[in-house]
Amino acid sequence: MKPLRVLVVHGYWWGPDSKWAVLFNISVCEFVAGVHTNYDLILLLSGWGGNGRKDTIAELQRDTLTICFDVPREKIKLASYGCTAERLRIQADFGFVGLPPLDTWQEVDEVKKMLLTLELLDVPIDVVTMHWHATRTCFIYRLKGLKVNRLFRVDGVLIITRFIHEVAALLIALVDQDGQGAILRYERLKRLKEMRQSRKD
Repeated sequence: MKPLRVLVVHGYWWGPDSKWAVLFNISVCEFVAGVHTNYDLILLLSGWGGNGRKDTIAELQRDTLTICFDVPREKIKLASYGCTAERLRIQADFGFVGLPPLDTWQEVDEVKKMLLTLELLDVPIDVVTMHWHATRTCFIYRLKGLKVNRLFRVDGVLIITRFIHEVAALLIALVDQDGQGAILRYERLKRLKEMRQSRKD
């Protein structure tokens, strides 16, 4: 039997009502739309920070892919952070439950959890990320022990402050290899507060 072909897609947040977040995610979605016929399963990961929307980034990407680019909805699964494997099995569409991933570390944890649930942990995956995010993303996948076949680097709008942020995050990752250190924990708490506030507004 032919192994399942899996594409993992990272999403991007910039801030409430930010045009950059939209451009980042549109660039990613355009790339995914161009290669989706090569894959049986597309995993959309990102949650926190919906650019002023009530839904998650993964939901935003799903809507863009299915409505604007005609990618079949049945190919797409959404990450649901904080769920047990059994709840993921019961909830066939992997819809949003509890808290979505709050950073790249948690996104990669979601990939591992979803592949384990689907009994695909030994299947090499392809990963889509923005070009300036690729080095840190690749580092985290290696550290988590996931087999990445190809890492697609999407060219798009390069914002120098975002690039600097990614370099700083990579340096932090070198000394905080499990992603649980004080700096990243503070960032997650800050983003969680922002997300909860946006849902109240």
